[in-house]
Amino acid sequence: MICGLSENDLTIEPRHAVVANGTRMTLSCTIPASVPEEHPDTRFWMVHNGKNLTSDPSAPAYKNNNTEAFAAFDAEIASNTDASVYTCVVATSGKWADTNRAEVNGTVLVVSVEQAPVFAEVGKDTRVACLRPPSAQLPKIIVTLNEHLSCDVDVIAETRTLQSLEEADTEIDCYITTERACLQYGNMGNAVDKGAVIKHRLDVIGFQINDTVAHEVCIAFRTSLGTSINISLALKNGTVVEHGLLNIFYGNITSKCFNRTDDVVELVFITSEGHEFRKDLSLAREISEEKNPIGLVVGIVAAAVAIVGLGLGVILCYCKKRLPCQAGSETLANINQGRAGNDSEGKRCHG
Repeated sequence: MICGLSENDLTIEPRHAVVANGTRMTLSCTIPASVPEEHPDTRFWMVHNGKNLTSDPSAPAYKNNNTEAFAAFDAEIASNTDASVYTCVVATSGKWADTNRAEVNGTVLVVSVEQAPVFAEVGKDTRVACLRPPSAQLPKIIVTLNEHLSCDVDVIAETRTLQSLEEADTEIDCYITTERACLQYGNMGNAVDKGAVIKHRLDVIGFQINDTVAHEVCIAFRTSLGTSINISLALKNGTVVEHGLLNIFYGNITSKCFNRTDDVVELVFITSEGHEFRKDLSLAREISEEKNPIGLVVGIVAAAVAIVGLGLGVILCYCKKRLPCQAGSETLANINQGRAGNDSEGKRCHG
C-alpha cells in the first residue's frame, strides 16, 4: 500500500484487449478520486517493453467522477511487436524513481481480421460465418456474430436469405475478443463497452440473376461496404473469358447484361481484394427453359393441333367403316353432301 493506495485500487482498461494491426487504441489507468485529492502530485506512466508510451513521460490524474480519477494513453498498434504487456504505473510523489508506487499490467493481443466477403444471391440460402482469425498467441480467441453476444461459443455461423437486393446493406458484425476478457467482464457486451473487442463488419455482396431472355444474362449487385468486381465467364472447355469490371458503391444497385452461349457454364466474380466466387449457370438455364413462356405456348398449340388431327382421323375412319358402298376416292365433301340428303347411305353414316 502506498500513501493510501493499494494495488487493488489501481486498474487498467482494457485489461485484456484484442486489436487488429493498424489500430489506434486507448488505455486508461484509474484510481480512487480521493488519492489525487490528498496527493496533488500524483502522476501516471504507461510503459511498454520498458519504454514510456508517450513522449510526455508522465500524465496527471483527471477526475472522471466523484469516485474515480484516471489518465488516458493512446497506443498505435502497427504490428505484433506492439502487442503483449502494457504496464500502468502510479506514484503519489510524482516521481518515477519513487519506490513507493503501484503497478498493474494489461495485455494486448493482435490478430488479423481479413475475411472474404459474403456473396448472397437473392432468394437463396446463404451461410454467414465469423471466422476465427489465425493467431499463435494465447489466450484463446472468442468470435461471435452480433446477435449472439455470448462467451459460451467460439465460432457462430448462420443461414440467412436475402429477400431483395435492398437487404444487402444489412449490418453483419463479428465480435472478436479473448476468453480472458469475457471472463473478466462477464459477457461480450461488457467487453465491448470496455474496448476489449474488435468489431469487424462483414462485407455482404448481394446479387440477383435474370436470365429469362434467351441467350442473355443480367446481373444486379448491391453491397454493404462498396467494392469492385471483375466478372468473367467460364466455358465448358475450362477457358475463362473476362467480361468487364463493375464499381459498386454503397447503397447503389449496379447491373450488367451480356450474351450467354450454350458453352458458358459458370459466372466468376473476383473482387478488387482478390476474393473469388463462382456461380453455376447450368441449373439456372434448365429452370429457365422449363419456365420459358414462349416454349410453353408453342407446346400447347402443338398439342391442340395434334388432338384435332386425331379427332378428324377417327371420324373419317368411323364413317368409312359405316359406308362400304362409297368409293375410295370419295371426298369429305361427298360425305357431307350425303349428310344433307335423304339417301340411305348418308343416314347409315349418321345412324
